[in-house]
Amino acid sequence: MIEIGDAEIPIVNEISESRDANIDEIKDAFKYNDVVPVQHEAKPISLTIFGYLNSELHSDNYTLGEQRTELKKLQRNSDTIFLEFKDYYGFFIVENVNIPEDSERKIIRSVEIEGSLHPYPKYQ
Repeated sequence: MIEIGDAEIPIVNEISESRDANIDEIKDAFKYNDVVPVQHEAKPISLTIFGYLNSELHSDNYTLGEQRTELKKLQRNSDTIFLEFKDYYGFFIVENVNIPEDSERKIIRSVEIEGSLHPYPKYQ
């Protein structure tokens, strides 16, 4: 289970991430045994979360329709959403929520959420 703001996805299948390549080149930095401090600043990470809504596994026993409504609210939400799941820790901006509206399934439905994670503590 993963919680994103006030919504949850009971089953997480996969998290796909994309990071921009960032290569810094330091030339002649160590002449005369100088010590050169280098600080890495975290960049936002593009995340796509794939999972399933499940009416039997939701912690508040929401129906599939209620779960869908809660997740769709995230896309319109301008509040800060904090995400903490496995190695992902920071502020999450939801860009797209993809949930099939009409499905023959009564208990489980697929979901895909795209957004950018701004790693904590750089973005406060």
